[in-house]
Amino acid sequence: MRKTQIIAVFITALMGIYVSCAPVPGEPAPAASINPFQLYILSCSSNMIGFSWTSTNGATGYILSYSTSSNGTFSELYSGSGLSYSQYGLSPDTTYYYKLSASFGGTEYSLPMYAMRTMPVQMTFGGVTVNGFISNLTAGQMKTYSIYAKNVKITSGTVSNFVADSYFTITGTNYSVDYPRLAISIQSPDLSNTMWYYIDSKGYFEQKIFMRYGAGTYTVKVLNGPHPDGYWYVAAVMWAVNSRTNDFRYLMPSGMVQSLDPRIRALAFQLAGAVSVISNKARIIHDYIVKSIYYDLEVLNGVDKPMDAVSCYLRGSAVCAGYSFYYAALLRALDIPAMYVRGMAGGSTTINHAWNEVYWGGSWHIVDTTWDDPLINGHSDYPDGYNLRWKYFDIPEVLFHDDHTNESPVAYYSLDIPGEEGEY
Repeated sequence: MRKTQIIAVFITALMGIYVSCAPVPGEPAPAASINPFQLYILSCSSNMIGFSWTSTNGATGYILSYSTSSNGTFSELYSGSGLSYSQYGLSPDTTYYYKLSASFGGTEYSLPMYAMRTMPVQMTFGGVTVNGFISNLTAGQMKTYSIYAKNVKITSGTVSNFVADSYFTITGTNYSVDYPRLAISIQSPDLSNTMWYYIDSKGYFEQKIFMRYGAGTYTVKVLNGPHPDGYWYVAAVMWAVNSRTNDFRYLMPSGMVQSLDPRIRALAFQLAGAVSVISNKARIIHDYIVKSIYYDLEVLNGVDKPMDAVSCYLRGSAVCAGYSFYYAALLRALDIPAMYVRGMAGGSTTINHAWNEVYWGGSWHIVDTTWDDPLINGHSDYPDGYNLRWKYFDIPEVLFHDDHTNESPVAYYSLDIPGEEGEY
């Protein structure tokens, strides 16, 4: 996918990521008066993918089609003026390809084709099968606040206190007009980490929440915001007990590392699903990141853009945080432990850089995809791999530390050099 195809990208949580309309190469650009339209992935299971899309002025209808191969014949799933469709009867853990078009008086404009991969029947992390929600521990309903009745309703069966194996799903509806976004936060049992999942779509939502830090009681909040004062307002609170003792923090998805997004899963399996050696998988994905992502100098110069994995995948650009989130997401999609690490580089005395550690062969290995995608002639946008380097792929600790000490000192937490580890 070429980066120039995407007009706008927005950040949300595991589901609900969307992209803006762009014409298929070779077609005339749509008139300036046509508003971009967006495709949402609302839910994904082992046999279903649910879509919705926004309307655009002047469109007489929308066409959603799919194929079982990228170069195969596309069959029409839906044609009409509606704004949603759910496809059932799909096979588990299988990749499908989708196109969405808008019709304008006989002319069609299409979003880029996207590959989606359905979920397996049961989720596994590190070879361990996890089962999700088990049972409620009390009859008491979750604690709610006045904003709850006005804006949001939880329709899933969770109450104030429940037990689950590693993850659970929250479903509900959000019709807030006073606040632009809905968020779900989950705080680890030791209170040291809070992860946020953002939901931008209105109406029905479905969000998987992962208890990544092992056994204990997690505090879960549903929030509306942000208020003009910057605060988020709590709508509901519940407590989830994780029955599983395994620490899956580097295998499970997060709000920034969306490794279960159907597009991320499809891409990971396309790239390296058939490769057996983990280090080879890691290198193939490293090379893909360098070729498909360019370093975003606009962000470096102060333009704010989301850096979660899916946004970088859609936009085709990132800075170091985005490179690292995206790399971790593709690896975790293949059940490879991947860590996001922050540190200091370029002589900075504060944290200003991010990279990864990847686990294979019984140890962690350093990979810095950003620094293996150097600027040449003022940019790093070389889809042919002209600037591809492997200097920072599986670089030994001593060389990594010495190199950065001499030129750009780096603080590296997990190798016992003072720094900070990103719990993403």
